[in-house]
Amino acid sequence: MSRPNPHRLTYTALVAGGVLLGAVGAGLSTVRVQIGGVSLPWGLALVVVALGVGARAGAWLVGSRNGAVAVVLGWVLPTLAFAALSPGGDVLLPDVARTYVYLGGGLVAGALAVVVPLPAGAAEAAREAYEPAAGDPAAP
Repeated sequence: MSRPNPHRLTYTALVAGGVLLGAVGAGLSTVRVQIGGVSLPWGLALVVVALGVGARAGAWLVGSRNGAVAVVLGWVLPTLAFAALSPGGDVLLPDVARTYVYLGGGLVAGALAVVVPLPAGAAEAAREAYEPAAGDPAAP
C-alpha cells in the first residue's frame, strides 16, 4: 500500500484553510463594536490579519512561498463568490466601502505574505519535518 504524499495533503489542507477563512471572514467582516460613539470594525481587522498570519504560516509549514499562495488562493475562491452579483443580490459582501477595504486589505495582506521571502534554512527545516527518521517504521 502506498503512502499518501505529505506535500499534497499539506497543500490541500492549506487551500481548505483558506476557503474556510474566506467563508467565515465574509460574515465576520461586518462585526463592529461601539466605543464612545465610534464604530470600530474589529471583525474586518481580525480577518485581514488572520489571512496574513495564516498565509505566512503556510509558507513556513512547507518551507516555500507556495504555501502562502495556497492559503491566499483558498481565500480568494469564496470571497469572489460572495462578492459576485446574483439575481437575489449580494448579501455577504455588498457594494459598500467596508467590502472594498476587506477585499483590498486581504489582497495586500496575502500579497505581502507571498512576496516576503522566508529566512535562510526555512526550506531545510520544513523538509526535515516531512522526512521520516532512519529508525522510523514508516521509512521506506
